[in-house]
Amino acid sequence: MRKHELEEAPEGPLKIVMDARNLQFLDKTFETVTSFFTLMFIKNPDRKKVFEEVYRVLKPDGKFLVWDVVIPPSDNNREWFVVPVTVTVRNEEIETGYGVRWEGSEQDAKYYMNVAEDVGFEVVEKEERDQNFFLHLKKSSP
Repeated sequence: MRKHELEEAPEGPLKIVMDARNLQFLDKTFETVTSFFTLMFIKNPDRKKVFEEVYRVLKPDGKFLVWDVVIPPSDNNREWFVVPVTVTVRNEEIETGYGVRWEGSEQDAKYYMNVAEDVGFEVVEKEERDQNFFLHLKKSSP
């Protein structure tokens, strides 16, 4: 998340900007980590490191919940891949969109399931709808 996005967000929880490849939290700090349309913005070489950091900061049996989008290989006709998103929060629909430079941004649920299992996560649930996917990943107990 970018600083200006946090500044626009409603008051409430503590807001922190940091590099997901080097989370400044102690090991086994959180029960749940979420990623909502974030992984698409992380360069391919850094994705596994982000998963390793999430694994590190989760408590045993902790959950990593991921919502993201399937980005197919580039069709070389367009520079940007953009996906519209509608989210329902407390019976209110919010419409937005997310976009990235298309070349080199390919991803899907299977890709992240492989990364997750490589790091040590168990895939508890996978749901795919249209171009979107949800993964519920669990940190193994010691």
